[in-house]
Amino acid sequence: MFFINLIVILLYLMLAILSRKNCSKYKDNMLVVGKLKALHMAMGETIFMLLKKTGIREDTKKSIRKLYVVSPAASRELANKYRISRVAICLFLLMVFNATSLVIGIYNQVNPKEQKIRIQREDYAGEGSECEVTLAISDENYEYSLFVAPQQYTEEEFLKKGNKILDELEESILGENQSAENVCVELVLYPEDFPNEFSLEWDSSDPDLIDINGLVYRDKLAKDQKVVLTAYITYMDFALERDYEIWLKKEEGNTSLIREVEAELEELELNSRNDEFIELPHNIKGVDIGLKKETNHSSIKVFILGIMACVIALTVKKEKLTKAEKERDNMLIRVYPAFVNKLWLLLGTGMTMKNALSHIVSESREKNILVREIEYSLNQIKTGLDEAFVYEELGRRLDLPMYSRLMNQVSHNLKRGNSSLFEHMEEEVNSSMEMKKDYGKRQGEEASTKLLFPMIMLMAVVMVIVIIPAITGF
Repeated sequence: MFFINLIVILLYLMLAILSRKNCSKYKDNMLVVGKLKALHMAMGETIFMLLKKTGIREDTKKSIRKLYVVSPAASRELANKYRISRVAICLFLLMVFNATSLVIGIYNQVNPKEQKIRIQREDYAGEGSECEVTLAISDENYEYSLFVAPQQYTEEEFLKKGNKILDELEESILGENQSAENVCVELVLYPEDFPNEFSLEWDSSDPDLIDINGLVYRDKLAKDQKVVLTAYITYMDFALERDYEIWLKKEEGNTSLIREVEAELEELELNSRNDEFIELPHNIKGVDIGLKKETNHSSIKVFILGIMACVIALTVKKEKLTKAEKERDNMLIRVYPAFVNKLWLLLGTGMTMKNALSHIVSESREKNILVREIEYSLNQIKTGLDEAFVYEELGRRLDLPMYSRLMNQVSHNLKRGNSSLFEHMEEEVNSSMEMKKDYGKRQGEEASTKLLFPMIMLMAVVMVIVIIPAITGF
């Protein structure tokens, strides 16, 4: 992971150097924040230049044009700046998380924590854990799995009762066998009268002859060959063990020295069960002791978290644009009935469409998107563009069915030169009133849907308040 971090930083620096000439156009101020923003915006532009991605998605341009009343050229510029800003955010987040990942990786390398071989015990409610210990002799390495029991206290009453149970087990496990020296049939390792508050487990030195369930395989039993059965009694964090019928077992493939070291490690673990930590020596009988190192994945996790943050940032930014576009459309739908009604009244007084729109703009108290779009269209007419064409463009820019239909009717009437516009406007006023009713119903349905989840939560709380006393009362 360290080399990946360095490669990312190197690519980042190379990209920053290539982007220096584009920084000036994005500087809002001379503060550090402004410089960082300008640098990352320039880096985003450089990436698109290197990839030769000059085209902009049509849906992005359409959304930007809906939110800003500007010329087509300015609209393309804003859309380009928007997509560059998304890349800039990703670059910044990726660099921050990459740097954090690198610092964590360096810290883990500089501080390996090898001063003491200490194993953290689990607390009193734990179940114990396996610790991988490395045993080194010359150039040969061995791995040994050491069981570390939970931290516990000395309990005299448990020891007394546990030893009594172990004494009774010496007779009860024989079952139908006459003696421990002549075992022929199945052993009873788990008596029915064993106390429930204790847990009993068995271990066999030779499961091929006697398994942990007490089954005896007489056909495999050699003369004078004995098996050691070890009983383990546990209660909470306390444990007792005892060996029954100790038999010698010849082990192959393991040196006696390693076995002696393992025995000493087990004895050390057993004698330190009242301590919070178990400290192992660095060397036992010439055998080097060490813990098996676990790979630290924290730097990798931080780096992956940075990539996830980039994806989330892109999604949030896109959602903001979609939300703003939806709010804009809802506002246009909401003001449409009033706009059509006012336009119809002004046309009824004998005004032309151009004068009526100018009057609406001059009397408007707020500069919403509709007013700004109308102002933009009136300015186009002043520059000499065909009035019918301007109205069609206005309908396309507003990008809603009712506005497109209205502006197309206005344009067609201007082209034909007839006087039926007023009648068409009257029909549009009537249909807009119906549209207003439908819009109100739809808003009410959406509001009721939003209230559904709080109602469900409230019902769940009421059910809990009613059911819990009823259950606890029994």
